[in-house]
Amino acid sequence: MNTINKLTIKQETIKLLNQYEKDDINQKIGTNKIAINIKNAIDNGFFDLPNLVKAKPSKINEVCEEFATDVLELVWSDVALSQKVCLRIAMPMAVAGVKFDLFSKENNKDLSRDNNIWTNGNKLPENLNKSGGNKVALSMKDFSKNRY
Repeated sequence: MNTINKLTIKQETIKLLNQYEKDDINQKIGTNKIAINIKNAIDNGFFDLPNLVKAKPSKINEVCEEFATDVLELVWSDVALSQKVCLRIAMPMAVAGVKFDLFSKENNKDLSRDNNIWTNGNKLPENLNKSGGNKVALSMKDFSKNRY
């Protein structure tokens, strides 16, 4: 587990959301980084791991609102629509990653040079780990489309 204080998670996530909204950051990269920040918030006890198994969009929205309010200290109704979309994509990624112990690091980094998420290759289905490696860098698309 990576110990990070709540203020750091809050500041980094809000900065990423603002960059995401202004299109100053590639949206896939921003979403991956925000998913990592949500994971860190869960790992450090700032946010409880929600149950999103077969969750409807309204449940995901509810969990995102709770994260934005409790961790980021934002008023959900004031959060820009594009930022809400980003959180709605990142939240299930983070939850699945924590729940199924998918997150890994390479050289103490959460993201690869291509800004893909380092994952535990032993926990992945064969179609995502064709090389059989212990660590695999997954794109946002690969990480979020599969059900573990």
